[in-house]
Amino acid sequence: MVPGAVFYFSDKPFGNSHEGAKSSFKSSDFIYGRLELDNQTLGDAFKLSPIGTNYYLIYNFSVAKGDEGSYAQSTYNSVMLRAGDNKKTAFNFDILPDPARASTGIGMNFEYGFNATHVSGGPMYLIIDQSKFPDNGEYTIQFQFYFRPVDGYGNGLPNSSDWPGVEGGFKFNFNTADVATIKDNFTKVHQSVRAAISTLHAMPDWWPKTSRTLPDASLSHAALEAMIKAELSSTGDVLVKFVVANDSPTGLWIVQKNDLDFPTHQSLAENIYTIYKRDGKCFLGDVSIAKNHLGGGRYGKPYVRNVNFKTSGYGTMIDCTAIK
Repeated sequence: MVPGAVFYFSDKPFGNSHEGAKSSFKSSDFIYGRLELDNQTLGDAFKLSPIGTNYYLIYNFSVAKGDEGSYAQSTYNSVMLRAGDNKKTAFNFDILPDPARASTGIGMNFEYGFNATHVSGGPMYLIIDQSKFPDNGEYTIQFQFYFRPVDGYGNGLPNSSDWPGVEGGFKFNFNTADVATIKDNFTKVHQSVRAAISTLHAMPDWWPKTSRTLPDASLSHAALEAMIKAELSSTGDVLVKFVVANDSPTGLWIVQKNDLDFPTHQSLAENIYTIYKRDGKCFLGDVSIAKNHLGGGRYGKPYVRNVNFKTSGYGTMIDCTAIK
């Protein structure tokens, strides 16, 4: 355990102190945490090392009622520290937050990183189910932060006794009548935190500085823009910009065949990245362009075959003012 480290909990977000700390809550309350360290930074106390460019703490819960208790972990187990948090001597974080004030990002596993697929919020929302809270009454919630430091070769230390950690807890008076509200709040927290954490505030590094001009008149910039705009508008989305990204070594078109080895269509080999606007917000995406096989080796006009809003690496929100 980290010497001198103390957890505090409250039904309101903490500021620069643990004023307003409580030790007992109702399931209708919102809950927030604060970790204070004794003359140590989070980085030093937990011997933190970054995964990629971010720092994380691993967390877990246990839930007890009377003499019976168990670990209450979900598929999420990591809290992302905000920029500079590793250099601070205190850390404010969400436990069971108000959707309008949720800000702490949690991940499925700190080794996966925090992208649009693996991020959520409100860690305690994820453990409230019938197996852990079967009926009304007072439960004891234990909460822990820890980190697995690495050796000089970058390998995680195998002995858990070498992993710095902090434990704390509170009483939780649970009422099954609050379950529907808790579920609804989690949905809102998940959406708002995921959007906030994954939103880009600058153009991504992989976005090309210039768009390629393709050697096919039917794929001119104007032609591509028209077909992408039309396809997006069918779902109420608005094209902001697009770019033809790469020069495929396999040629411009790739023939796609069915199980009988007959050609069905040609797929454009180039990546076409998009930025589109939905409900006033901007998102990254990409589209697939194809030409259907007409028979006799002939193909039709190119069209947008797929609008890939959620493909790996895309589907991420971007600040509309950051688009260049």
